[in-house]
Amino acid sequence: ARLLLDIEGAREEDVHVAGAAISPKGSRMVVLRSEGPSRWKELLIMDTATGTYLNDSLTGIYSGGSATAFKDEDALYYVRYEVPEDPRAALGRPALYLHRLGTPQSEDIMLWQPPSGVDLGLSLRVTDDGRWLVMEGSLSGGTFNGMNDRVWLLDHERPGAGFRSLFDEPSGTFSYEAQDGSDLIFRGTVGAANGHLVRVDPETPAAVRVLLPEASWPIQAVTAYRRHLLVHYVTGTESVVRFVTFGGELTAEVKHPTTNIFGIQDDPEAEFAEYGVTTLMKPTFIYRMDFGTGRESLVFRPDLPYDPDDYVTETGWATSADGTQVPVSLVRRKSTPLDGTAPVFLYGYGAWGWSAFPWQQYLRPWVEMGGVYAIAHVRGGGEYGPSWHEAGIRRNKENTIADFIAAGEWLVAERITSPERLVANGGSASGMLPAVAVNRRPDLFGAAVIDYPTLDILRAQHFGSGALRIPEIGDVDVEEDFRVMRGYSPVHNVASNRCYPPVFVQVGSEDETTTPMHGYKYAATLQHAQACGNPVLLKVAWGAGHSNGKTPDDARLTQAQQMAFLIKTLALPRPDFNGTRSAGGD
Repeated sequence: ARLLLDIEGAREEDVHVAGAAISPKGSRMVVLRSEGPSRWKELLIMDTATGTYLNDSLTGIYSGGSATAFKDEDALYYVRYEVPEDPRAALGRPALYLHRLGTPQSEDIMLWQPPSGVDLGLSLRVTDDGRWLVMEGSLSGGTFNGMNDRVWLLDHERPGAGFRSLFDEPSGTFSYEAQDGSDLIFRGTVGAANGHLVRVDPETPAAVRVLLPEASWPIQAVTAYRRHLLVHYVTGTESVVRFVTFGGELTAEVKHPTTNIFGIQDDPEAEFAEYGVTTLMKPTFIYRMDFGTGRESLVFRPDLPYDPDDYVTETGWATSADGTQVPVSLVRRKSTPLDGTAPVFLYGYGAWGWSAFPWQQYLRPWVEMGGVYAIAHVRGGGEYGPSWHEAGIRRNKENTIADFIAAGEWLVAERITSPERLVANGGSASGMLPAVAVNRRPDLFGAAVIDYPTLDILRAQHFGSGALRIPEIGDVDVEEDFRVMRGYSPVHNVASNRCYPPVFVQVGSEDETTTPMHGYKYAATLQHAQACGNPVLLKVAWGAGHSNGKTPDDARLTQAQQMAFLIKTLALPRPDFNGTRSAGGD
């Protein structure tokens, strides 16, 4: 093994990089680079034999690398946008291009562009045999957990034939996962709300065959190995991993606590699969499944400065306003009493069908201070499949809010904490959750930490990539959507002359995803309305994008400042990781 790219080292020099695609034979690697944290990237191509870059430089690349794919060692597909003068302006239409290595970008060929007025992200994959380019997008914007409602194919054996739709007018979503002979394997939700795996021959696309039937739990993710698929299900309070052959035969099944499980694609000829498992107090343990024996074994655990067995993870259930039972995950030290005195850090997400998992940088310091870290698995997420997701988006967004507030009420009613020690937290798509909670129930929370949020719901779609979030939060130009959005938009629902709890709003000055105007407006509005001495603080991470800081040190500083804010406002004992504690409030 040898180092190709030092990502953290580049960040120290304020150069942000990411590997995005590897060529079929491994001789080329795409590297997306930006000066600073901008989501507008320059695309470079590295020669992996030498670690040097070719002369190719492509611009107009926005955000992540799923929209790049090598056709072969000498040609690359990529999605390009027109770059606006203001990098935080609304995105225009994307277009798919073919770039031949060694030629200027001006000679690239545009292959496809969506209809005018359609906002969508695209993802690209080339099949293992090199014959098909699989392009996925969402013409309606309706996605769930990274899946899309349209799939197009380009046949490399038929030059000039153009793209054709694989599934006509589908009533569900798809995600390409693997190839088996001439068949393509997709995860899909058509006729299977929780997801199933299907096989389709592109030459006869109408003949869709079910490879793995729908289960009673939703599929969270799929990873392909040698003749096997890792299928990760989430049951709300537990993760189930099934290994099935490309013929649909179940080889093994293992269970873990509700967790993030990701497959590590290794040697395609190996007779085993390796995968990472991240639980609330175990960051990325790596396990191996032996296909021959069906046995799981632990092959790597990080060197932790604590014993995970000193902590306990539990699940409770909050009753939302409409009677829906909402799971709440809790983690604490075994010695932390549940008598109403523990401070609780309550996080929720509830968007894009993503099942919420913890951000480790907050979790351990908090529980070391005698706190409880809680995750409210609110509607809008993916814990119970597409129906759970759809119950918390657009005109149903009030359900997400009600679930989060219900989780806070349950934590108090069960004497796990008290209102004075309950912290509301969310970020990015869920940044509005703690803001709405504070607006509506200032009596229920002792503080709020709001990270790079969307808070002016009525103007969000006109900035940066905000239009891509219309399927989740609604379209302000549609009256029915507007009425719901106006009802909870945090900037527009701050009441004057009211005592709000202490609030810490954090933004990145160069954030193009949730532009900093959201935090600026909300902090100013709340400061103006505050009728008591509780602070409303705005932290601007200068030069940062959609993150806590411009550099790793900047990010750590922001996290430390947030923790210091909570220690001060909640009068918590300050942790000393050498084994002693100080009095709170200093």
